[in-house]
Amino acid sequence: MSSAAPLPDLAALLAQRVDLDPAELARYDLEQHPALADTALLGTALHDFLQRQPETGERFGDAVDAELRQLVEHKVNHFATLLTRPWAGESLDAGLALGRQQHEYGLSTAWLSSAHRVYLDHLEQRVGGLALAADERAGLTAALRKLVFYDLLLQLSGYHAGAEAVSQGEAQRLARLNRLYITLSQVSHIAARNVRHLGSRELAAQTLLREVCETVVEHGGIHMAWVGFIDAASQRIEPFAWAGADAARYLGGITVSVDPARPEGQGPSGRAVRSGQLQLLEDSLNAPGYHAWSQHALRQGFRSSVATPLWRDGAVIGVLNLYAAAPGFFGAEEQRLAKAIADKIDLALGHLDDLERQRQAEARLLHQATHDPLTGLPNRTRLFHRLEQALQADAADRLTVLMLDLDGFKDINDLFGHSAGDTLLCRIAERLRALCRPADVVARMGGDEFVVLLEQLPDPHTARNAVEQIISAVRRPVPLPDGEVSVSTSIGMVTGSAGVSADTLLRQADIALYRAKSLGRDQYCLFDDELERQLKQQQTTRHAIRAALDGDELALYYQPKVDLQSGAVIGAEALIRWVVNGEVRAPGRFLPALEGTELLGQIDSWAIRHAIAHAAHWHRHGLPLQISVNVSAISLRRPAFFGELRALLAEAALPHQALQLEVLESVSQDSLQYIIDCLQACKDIGVSLALDDFGTGASSLLHLQRIQPDVIKIDQRFVRSMREQPENIAIIKSVSTFSQLSGRTVIAEGVETEAIGQDLLALGVRFGQGYAIARPMPATDFPVWVSQWRPPAAWRCHVTAAS
Repeated sequence: MSSAAPLPDLAALLAQRVDLDPAELARYDLEQHPALADTALLGTALHDFLQRQPETGERFGDAVDAELRQLVEHKVNHFATLLTRPWAGESLDAGLALGRQQHEYGLSTAWLSSAHRVYLDHLEQRVGGLALAADERAGLTAALRKLVFYDLLLQLSGYHAGAEAVSQGEAQRLARLNRLYITLSQVSHIAARNVRHLGSRELAAQTLLREVCETVVEHGGIHMAWVGFIDAASQRIEPFAWAGADAARYLGGITVSVDPARPEGQGPSGRAVRSGQLQLLEDSLNAPGYHAWSQHALRQGFRSSVATPLWRDGAVIGVLNLYAAAPGFFGAEEQRLAKAIADKIDLALGHLDDLERQRQAEARLLHQATHDPLTGLPNRTRLFHRLEQALQADAADRLTVLMLDLDGFKDINDLFGHSAGDTLLCRIAERLRALCRPADVVARMGGDEFVVLLEQLPDPHTARNAVEQIISAVRRPVPLPDGEVSVSTSIGMVTGSAGVSADTLLRQADIALYRAKSLGRDQYCLFDDELERQLKQQQTTRHAIRAALDGDELALYYQPKVDLQSGAVIGAEALIRWVVNGEVRAPGRFLPALEGTELLGQIDSWAIRHAIAHAAHWHRHGLPLQISVNVSAISLRRPAFFGELRALLAEAALPHQALQLEVLESVSQDSLQYIIDCLQACKDIGVSLALDDFGTGASSLLHLQRIQPDVIKIDQRFVRSMREQPENIAIIKSVSTFSQLSGRTVIAEGVETEAIGQDLLALGVRFGQGYAIARPMPATDFPVWVSQWRPPAAWRCHVTAAS
């Protein structure tokens, strides 16, 4: 080993520190002892020793075996060079490099020093095996020990040099990272904001993304930032939000595509969309495929950029573009920042979509809560809210509420089915909307009931015109799959006033509607205080009648029907009476209050049950008369009516022909096929059918054909006034003639005097009932009256034209 060449400064300094004289090593000529190196044995010992150190596993992790073997190989090779050429430049460089490498691995100086303990043990064992004198072995051992310490200092020098270089770079890196993380923090804050107050999803997205771009430019050292979304139709990436130097002008002068076949699709944005990966542009001056934008970028001062895809529901929907003035600006940390910002944008957009879905769901729920699902009209809740608002306005007295009910709607449902009924409701709703002004409200309250709210009316005449137009529009036929149907409407009308609540106004409109229906339907009624008083009286009456049904306060009185000429009693009509504290009240005092209610049907059932019981009793005791009972449309609409009637007849063992049902002509006007079928079923089992109050309906002969009665009862209003109104005589004579020709029996009501009876006989009407024959009487009195009854002599002597 030569000592002629001077030592490098660092080597000389380190050798001096461990008191190692190069001549001392040269004296032993270590190249003559190759056994000292034995790199295989040293390598095994060093690997086994270091692998047992806890720090080894902590630093190298899962890659401990491969990484450690590589490091041990470097250390062993350096050790071999150290023994033979300790002062060579390559040995010096290798020692320093090993020190830096171990710093880069993150190993401690203690770990580094422990490896040199293995060197010492190895050398002492090898020296012990050499054929040397004792003093020479001791000298060689001391020299080698110094050489090991020299190498330790050499590697520690490299270790600390690496740490110092890292420290300077770390300061710069930390400053850059600090700037980047501030940017990311600001972006995170923006993305997490509650944006519900920003309005629509698009406005909220544009506001958030513009703020993100502004933050990236301000805090991230970025020259320009923009976000674009894919337009599926044009296959372009359309700018949506941006910030930075002349960003709007730059973006206005370029076209960005996702189509790889177009030059505009070859840039970082297009590639990012297609690949789903971040795309880096190191320098716009020499980037392939960037020529479509390079001149624009250079004019704006952009040299490098990064394009990061934006995702939603597993698909790329757009791209985040960041630009810098310096080439190569976007290193690993900047690229991670770009990805992190893109992730935040993805989350923010997802949050916006969730908010939009929530907003739409809330809007749907609100619409469902405030609108009718069938017609789409506002419902009761929405109407009530609008009505309250209108009443709080200064022009409450220029407000009118119309409450509509469709006449005969239930019959449409019964005949054509509920689907047809729904179609009818929708068509009527459309007509009402078409008639009203945009500011008016048309609402469906439920069933076949609608409300129209008219605001800012110039005068009451305008409201009446609107009512008449509605009545006319509803009358028009409505086409259905099974044919056209026609309905009419009854309308309650009320005018607003200051201080009146919405609830009160709707209640008053309902009162007026009830009055309109009771007046004959297909018309309207204006609310006044008298209507309310009448309604309260009706409510009181209904309550009392319910109590009367339960308290046995109702009774049936019977008015005979007779052959005017022969005097024979042909039957009797059962008429209900209300007995209150000994006072007998006629039906005219309470039945009108029950019209249109289920209570009327309960009265019918009570009357039929008791009339059948009385008739059966009289039949068993030798008085086989036919008893007639009035029945309302409400009863005939009940599906169980016919079955219950047949059961009552069977239970009483009463011949079916001994019962007659009297229906008003107005029932036939309301009825459709269901009621007609019910009446026909009664006739089919032998129950007689009489058409009561004939002549009072709008189309008497038409309804006569529809229900096919056995008996026609001429309304008493025609009979009583025959002599004062001669035209009634013609009506009665026509009905009598028609009945005889069609094989029907005619009974005249209202035979109040002997003279009326004589006149009726003269007109060919042979049967009648009225006060001239007998007033209605309790059931217990009726058999006695029958046994004592004698017709007036004038009637018995009268010879009719028919006889």
